[in-house]
Amino acid sequence: MLKHYRQKFNMTQAELAGRTNIPQNVISQLENSRIPAFPAWRKRICAVFKVKESEIFNEKGYVKQETQS
Repeated sequence: MLKHYRQKFNMTQAELAGRTNIPQNVISQLENSRIPAFPAWRKRICAVFKVKESEIFNEKGYVKQETQS
């Protein structure tokens, strides 16, 4: 879901990294659910997109994967 929102807002990973002060390589790892996001990261990312944390992240802090409809 992180990639979905990033693309919806026409942002690159580098742009999101700049707006959240989270390194670009971490944004990439988050998008691929390789690592969970720290609470502070979740808040910063969700503030950029103006959404609740539960829209992007699961209860363990990993990015939710998009479901195909």
